[in-house]
Amino acid sequence: MDFDITKPIYPNCTNINSFTKQISKNVHLLCLHINIRSLIKNFTKLLQIIDSSTHPLDVIAVSEVGISDSISSLFHIPDYAMYSQLRNNRKGGGIILYVKKYLYPKKNSNTYF
Repeated sequence: MDFDITKPIYPNCTNINSFTKQISKNVHLLCLHINIRSLIKNFTKLLQIIDSSTHPLDVIAVSEVGISDSISSLFHIPDYAMYSQLRNNRKGGGIILYVKKYLYPKKNSNTYF
């Protein structure tokens, strides 16, 4: 199947709710990526996005979190397993992957997470 990258797949999406209303009811896994540009400043907004979604978000990838391992435990989200690759010695960057626990996520020893 070819995709035209110049046309959005869901052109009427302006927020998470308009997106989730347009997706098929047959979707088995719903993922979200957000470049948060500081998890400390925007964690509440992330939680609001999750809470306002009309469909459960199974996987949430968050980039540019800008935190270190020493405070990462402050950013756990209930019902999600949290995996991170953080920059402890540099400012900015870092990613966190939240995966719904009902998917039984397990860390693979062959990955960077």
